[in-house]
Amino acid sequence: MFQLTYLEDPARLQENRLPARCWYIPFADEAAAAAGDKARAAGYRLLNGHWRFSYFDAAPAALEALEDPAHPWQWDALPVPGCWQTQGYGSHLYTNVNYPFPNDPPHVPDRNPCGVYERDFYAAAEWADRRVFLRFEGVDSAFALYVNGVYAGYSQGAHLPAEFDLTELLRFGAENTLRVAVFQWCDGSYLEDQDQFRMSGIFRDVYLLARPKAYLWDYFIRQTHRSGRVELKLEYETRGAVPVSAALLDPAGQLAARADGDGAALTLTVDRPVLWNAEHPALYTLVLRAGEEVIREDVGLRTVTVENRALCINGVPVKLRGVNRHDTHPRLGHYTTVETMVRDLQLMKRANINTIRTSHYPNPPEFLQLCDRYGFYVVDETDLEMHGGAQFDGVYAIRDDRLPNHQDAWTAAFVERAQRMVERDKNRPSVIFWSLGNESGFGKNHEAMADWIHSRDRSRLVHYENAIHAGHPACVDVCSAMYPTVEQVRQEGERDDPRPYFLCEYSHAMGNGPGDAADYWAVIRQSPRLIGGCIWEWADHAVETTAPDGTPVYGYGGDFGEPMHDGNFCMDGLVFPDRTPSPGYFEVRAVYQGADLRWDPLGRLTAENRFDFTDLADYDLELKVRRDGETIWRTVCQAAVPPHQTAPVAAELPRVDACAWGTYLHWALRTRTDTPWAAAGEAVAEGQLPMAVPQVRLPASQPVCRPLTVEARPTGWQITGEDFSYHFSRTDGGFDSLVRAGRELLDAPMKLDVYRAPTDNDRNIRLDWYCYGSLEIPGHSSAHYNLVETKTYEASCTLLPDGRAELAQKGVLAPVARRPILAFRCVYRVHPSGELQVDFSGTRLEKGPYLPRLGFTLVLRPGLEQLEYYGRGPRESYRDMRHHGMVDRYRTTVSAEYVPYPKPQEHGNHTDVQWAALTDDRGAGLLVKTPGSIELAASHCDPRKLEAAQHSGLVEHDARTWLRIDYKVSGIGSNSCGPSLAPAYRLEEREITYGFTLLPADRAAIDPAHWAACASLT
Repeated sequence: MFQLTYLEDPARLQENRLPARCWYIPFADEAAAAAGDKARAAGYRLLNGHWRFSYFDAAPAALEALEDPAHPWQWDALPVPGCWQTQGYGSHLYTNVNYPFPNDPPHVPDRNPCGVYERDFYAAAEWADRRVFLRFEGVDSAFALYVNGVYAGYSQGAHLPAEFDLTELLRFGAENTLRVAVFQWCDGSYLEDQDQFRMSGIFRDVYLLARPKAYLWDYFIRQTHRSGRVELKLEYETRGAVPVSAALLDPAGQLAARADGDGAALTLTVDRPVLWNAEHPALYTLVLRAGEEVIREDVGLRTVTVENRALCINGVPVKLRGVNRHDTHPRLGHYTTVETMVRDLQLMKRANINTIRTSHYPNPPEFLQLCDRYGFYVVDETDLEMHGGAQFDGVYAIRDDRLPNHQDAWTAAFVERAQRMVERDKNRPSVIFWSLGNESGFGKNHEAMADWIHSRDRSRLVHYENAIHAGHPACVDVCSAMYPTVEQVRQEGERDDPRPYFLCEYSHAMGNGPGDAADYWAVIRQSPRLIGGCIWEWADHAVETTAPDGTPVYGYGGDFGEPMHDGNFCMDGLVFPDRTPSPGYFEVRAVYQGADLRWDPLGRLTAENRFDFTDLADYDLELKVRRDGETIWRTVCQAAVPPHQTAPVAAELPRVDACAWGTYLHWALRTRTDTPWAAAGEAVAEGQLPMAVPQVRLPASQPVCRPLTVEARPTGWQITGEDFSYHFSRTDGGFDSLVRAGRELLDAPMKLDVYRAPTDNDRNIRLDWYCYGSLEIPGHSSAHYNLVETKTYEASCTLLPDGRAELAQKGVLAPVARRPILAFRCVYRVHPSGELQVDFSGTRLEKGPYLPRLGFTLVLRPGLEQLEYYGRGPRESYRDMRHHGMVDRYRTTVSAEYVPYPKPQEHGNHTDVQWAALTDDRGAGLLVKTPGSIELAASHCDPRKLEAAQHSGLVEHDARTWLRIDYKVSGIGSNSCGPSLAPAYRLEEREITYGFTLLPADRAAIDPAHWAACASLT
């Protein structure tokens, strides 16, 4: 009989649960097995659907009800799979490190919620001659099983399968009742402290298998590779005497080998094998006949080895371009449908991702099967994390008797989690590493896990990042790290440790970011020991909910009244909760792409093949010459470049005449045929190269205009021309009025500023940048960059002999309660045509934190919605996150520039901008140009309100436009969890000079590209 003490006994891991086995579905015949449709499996009965459900806020009350035949059950109907927190029961809770209960292993709270699930099913009369099994693929966190009112078993281990033999408890030819009591917490919860929303329930498939009395139970496909031949040894285990035979079909469906078993094993030999890898996931089909049953299995022929410090697949060094993936869905919680899995994998393939770390537990078995078929390398991680319990005083404890990882009482719990993962997934070719878990310190129980895995499977490598705290002992085959600096990674590439070095987490993709992926890969490609890494992470975790005013939002920590949480730290993916790609997705796609084109020292076009198994000739290479937003030449050719090689591209490029606009060669490698993840024509790599074309300035047009008048006023100067009037304010230290054709453009004074809304990756530096009043940390002094003011020391305005008005300003930029941070001189020149030329020079005065940005902010009146620019687009870009963008001419809207990060933050910047036009629907508005390049952003969001908003759906979108014209904006980085922003991307120059020209104008009368190409008016 089940006892509540089971929930606090690390030695009580199960009762009546069957030994772990590999995952398969048996079919009645080969045709059904070949189709792979589980619905056609004769003995398979899926129990997903609506179950009766009753919720108890404490386990003792649930147990009392379970033991009382007369208990008056109050049932609701809940869908299974599912998590009861997303279905209206319990409460949502997100924590990263901290346990959501007292850290007192193995004890759990007395008020331990329990959900009781119940459903009926019919056991066919013909099943009386069969064994009937019930299998749960995932239940969080522990459960007791009852069949027809009789206790049947117990299991824990949320993300691991549990299987029971129900045969002796069933009534055949009649209805039967299953009752499952799921407990929110058990002693195993101390080993399941993953960074995620804490959710409970039956969240993966539940099904019955009615099987013959004698049947095949388990099998392990072992491979031996010799020159031109692969020997498959199928070790199997039966229950009862059952003949076993096997046929192996090649990827084309032709018979490759056949063999009969001897009662424990059989051997299949494949000559001239087609090998599996992530780029070409060729799969053989193994058809196993075991008595009355047929089992279909995908088989990938491949080896995983370490050679000369490099990770090799089939003897070829590979790089792991990876991502970490949680099971997460904004409506379903930890339940992910096959459709969601497929969507994830298709998006990953399009982003050139080839590796997935199942952070931090085994993903559903169907997911790994899909990885085999789509082509991914998998770091299969067991359901083990004790981040909240592996630290004392903020430091990881190593081999510490206080921790479960070093206590004998917990050894079985640790080792069993590894066993159940390995046994389930041992036949998956996509799995190349077995991972011992995540952030659990290091102790002898980890060594016991590694020892067992090595004894069971030597064909893969054992991984565990926290072994770094014990100096990477010999029990791990891979040296692994999280969030080192780029320099630390470079140093690891030079070490003589024979084991490869892997970044299991890097480039934290929280919010706007990551901004440092390209720098990591510039180093990774230099050393064979540096085998790559997995971006943290794939998708934002969120719960679809509504704000108090009814607005739909993605909820995160703190939105549900929980007293302890980690805020929006769960919003750290490359895709938003609904799987819409973020700008960071496209940056990673560019960094991970398998090819690069560049000019060699002789000016020839060359292609570097970064694929591991694919010749670039397998793709079409599209080449286009573009200038000023137009394609002036195009061709499609092939570049025959073998993997890991660089070679010239045999393409005759056109001669391009000198012009006033930049000329670029755009290139794209495109798929030639449809693939499971994209249609033909999908770009797998793309970029642009500047062409060596002389660029000339067009002569400045000299329109005949009425002379300017300058009126000195106590408030400043009024400069008036033929159809415009500009006012410079002494009080505000800038122009506060730009009127053209009777229309005022400015809604607030043009302001020199350093403030921008912080990003998630600014979560550390922003406390150095900005003052938050009562939220200031005692003893910590911020620079108050969000409270800067302009002080004008000197200002004068004169009419020059050439007819221009020149306004010279000297002053400082100073934060409230702080010394001035910048001394500057700004010269404004107004031409009779209405052009306003701005030349800025400044000197940093105080040694403080680097600046978020430096430039001018213009708040423009409503109506200027159309945005056209020549710069890097079409998505936002920053100094360290612009590899996905192309310099070109773009037309968009200010509204489209908004990026809906679930937690609002800085967004919409563009680098390498040469000109821009903000206009209304009639074409009237403001033009901007620069002789070099600037950074520019246009938004309908007040940046201070943006910072204050907690959810994207609650951001106030104003009719006005905030236009930033910046010298530079500091980069993004990944300091939300990774290292500080690299110095190369910080705005910390001492001397700063830049300039630009404004022209309030009618867009219909002036082509901004032509205007920008003209020499400045003098």
